[in-house]
Formats: sequence, structure tokens, C-alpha cells
Amino acid sequence: MRGSLCIAFAGFLAGAIVDADVVKLNDQDTLTGSVVRIVEGTLVFRTSLAGQVMAPMDTLRGLTTDANMVITLTGDKVLYGKFRNTPEGQQVVPLDGGPPAPLVLAEVAEAMPIPATAESPPEPVSAGDLDVGVETGLQWRDTSRTSTNLVGRVDLKHTTEDRAVSGHVLVGRDDPGYFPSLVEGGVEWRREGTDRAAPFVRADIERDTGAALDLRAQLTLGVHDRLFDNGVSILHGFAGLGAAYEDWDATALEDREHFRAPSGESKETDRELSMQLRLRYSRAILKTGAVDGDIVVYPSLTDLGDFRARSEAAFTLPVMPRLKLRLNLRLDYDSDPGLSGLDEWGASVGAGFRWDF
Repeated sequence: MRGSLCIAFAGFLAGAIVDADVVKLNDQDTLTGSVVRIVEGTLVFRTSLAGQVMAPMDTLRGLTTDANMVITLTGDKVLYGKFRNTPEGQQVVPLDGGPPAPLVLAEVAEAMPIPATAESPPEPVSAGDLDVGVETGLQWRDTSRTSTNLVGRVDLKHTTEDRAVSGHVLVGRDDPGYFPSLVEGGVEWRREGTDRAAPFVRADIERDTGAALDLRAQLTLGVHDRLFDNGVSILHGFAGLGAAYEDWDATALEDREHFRAPSGESKETDRELSMQLRLRYSRAILKTGAVDGDIVVYPSLTDLGDFRARSEAAFTLPVMPRLKLRLNLRLDYDSDPGLSGLDEWGASVGAGFRWDF
């Protein structure tokens, strides 16, 4: 009788261990119990010995669950399946029986168990959802005229397995006589899902009366490649050929007595062919924040030796799950501005709040 009870107890204990969720921490500790949920990048885990514990996802080196989960990543992508930690690394085992997919635990923002009594699993979220971000803030600019703009910005992004389309438009006003005094916009399409260089197309438009730039429009075609990608940091390279139209008008600067063209000509139109060489860097930080950098050089093919360059860095800090504080710094250089007497260098510093839909 006593032997039978021991065997029964051992079987029950083995079954409990098999059904338990397992957490492996960076400090080599291992916990067994059950996942309550993951909220704002923090795991809530219940154990029989220590009770309920909480651990940031970036302190985990492995997680295995017995139950299927609804998993939301920091980019709002949603997965359905079980966490599984293997010698090959962390994975997600999909509900549909597909092959396991690699997963970076630090990118998990939310997760909840799917009730076992559910009649059917939730419908998968399409990989082609449209991401929309709206931002408003202040921007200080130092070009041929120093000014402070109240700006508004909208970002759009649509990504699927084989392509990505993104765009933005920024509008600012610092001069009642010239609206909009500042406009920046761009749309980019690129092929994705290949291990080799793939094509991209980009169109840009810009207006800055504080730099005597009435309009600049450019179309670029080229190739891009991911030079480095570990799931947290991404380095992207772009190379292409472009055609640009530029319309320079210093009327706004002359009206405010900020500028007098040495040659007496305050308007000029220019067309040029140029290359575009761009490096784009992004790194996820602070659960839903990010550091983004962009360096681009436009060597002129029309006037050899002339070039434009721009360096931009942005820091996004989460305030709430969808509300973020965004700080940015940009430097511009033009070796040959459209009008003589204009500054070759320009700089801007901005701060604002961004809401992601």
C-alpha cells in the first residue's frame, strides 16, 4: 500500500513538472510554475515556493510554456503559440502547427494565456497592417535664419513578408507671411524577404523658407541590403541614382532683412543628377523605445565635386504604451547652395510627443 502511494505521488509530481512553465534567468536561476501574464515588458510568474515573482523580459534567457499564448511584440505584431526554449535558442511554436520561429524575449511587450475552453483560436493578425504615428512638438532651426517652429508630423508604415512601404510628412510654421514655411516629406518602397540586395524607390520633397529653399523634389532608384540584424539592432545600407529639381527663392529672407544676394539675384532654379548613399541604424531600447540614426550623402553627377549631406538622430522614449517622447537632432551641409551668400551648414533640434495607433 505504501509503495503504491509512493508510485502514485511520484507520477503526480512528474506530471506536475511536465505541465509546469519554466523560466531561465540571466543569473542562471531556473523557476518552475505558471505564467500569469506579461505586461509592459515584465513577466508576472507564479511559483509554489516563492509565490508571485516579476522579472523584466530582458533579464530572461529562456521561457517555456505549456499553454498557448497571445504574444504582442514591441512593434505591435501579434503571435499565437507556445514559448519554447531549446539549445538552438528561444522559439515560438505556432498554433497552426507551422515550424517554430525564433523569438527575442526582450521584444515581447504583452502576453496572455489563451483559455483552454476557447471554441476556436483568435484570428491571426495580418502582417500587412498599417502602422500610423502622429507627432506634434517644437523645432529650433539654424540655417540662413534662426527660427523656432511649431511642427506636426505623420508617419505611415506598411510591411509584409516581401515588401515595405513607409512615408512621412512634417509641416511647420514660423512666419505668418509664408505658409507653410517648412515642409518635409518622403515615400519609400523597398523589396524585403531576400538574403541579397533588393531594389528600392524613394521620392522626397522639401521646402524651407528659412534656408531660401522654395522647393526641392527628388526621385531615387537603387538597391538596399541589411548589413546587420540581430533582432534588436539593425544597420541598413542604400545606394542609388537620383534626379532632383530645386527652386531657390530668398524673398522671405529679404523681407525680414536676413539676406541680400551678393549678385542681386534672389531666385534660381536648378536641376541635377546625383547618387544617394545612405546608412540607416535602429536599435530598440527601454522595451518600446528606440534610437534611430540616418546618414545620407548626395554626390552630384552634374557638378562633380559638389555634394549635399544630412545626418539625423532620434531618441524615442516610452511614456505610456502608445505615447512616446521623441527628441531629434539633424545636421545639413550643402557645398554649393542655390544662391551665393546662403549658409552651407544648417542644424535643427526638436522635441515632441508621438502617439502610435
